[in-house]
Amino acid sequence: MGKVPLFSQLSKEQLEALSRRMKPARFESGEQIFAERQPADQLYLVKSGWVELRTGSSSEGVTLANLGPGSLVGGADALLDRAHPTSAVAASDVEVWAVGASDLEEMVARDPDLGMGMSRALGARVIGIGRHIAEQYLEGLPFLAGLQPGELLAMAGNMQPASYQKGDLIVGAGDPKAGACGSVYNIVEENRLNHRVQVDRGILASECSELLRDFFAAQRAQGKK
Repeated sequence: MGKVPLFSQLSKEQLEALSRRMKPARFESGEQIFAERQPADQLYLVKSGWVELRTGSSSEGVTLANLGPGSLVGGADALLDRAHPTSAVAASDVEVWAVGASDLEEMVARDPDLGMGMSRALGARVIGIGRHIAEQYLEGLPFLAGLQPGELLAMAGNMQPASYQKGDLIVGAGDPKAGACGSVYNIVEENRLNHRVQVDRGILASECSELLRDFFAAQRAQGKK
């Protein structure tokens, strides 16, 4: 386990304590290990076989990575207490060692140095991923051309993968006075209508609310209604 980046800074005793908490599990080819947006309550160390990380539906989804023996699956999500941003599916028959997030919390409570070691390793990994995103995806965007490398890296560090299907409606901020997407009315998910759409609410809610407040404040200052 010491070769796994997340555990690379742990002592021999800490690795032995962690290994005692791990339980073997098997998944058949095509079986889902965890679903996108599912709370991360386990992390998995792949013993044999291959695990495919996907985003989106099974029919229209995109494969993001294939993880083989020695790879850690769902580790960052479990440590950061967040939902999985992707789904994980066994691309072949897979054997893993699994440990619960609650077990990790208990171990860190008993041995804070263990938590610090994993945090340092996780931080280095996040920085590496953020640098890749900044260099491969953000630097070429015209509207970000004025930002410095450090600013792009900071932006990349706050990004999380998300997927939406064609026709989905993304709502940032609701309108408590006259909103029709779940605030006052809910036209888009009304069962009595022939057509309904999938709605994802609360995306950057505070930022969207601030933009709307500033916009209408400027309109009122100009005497517009």
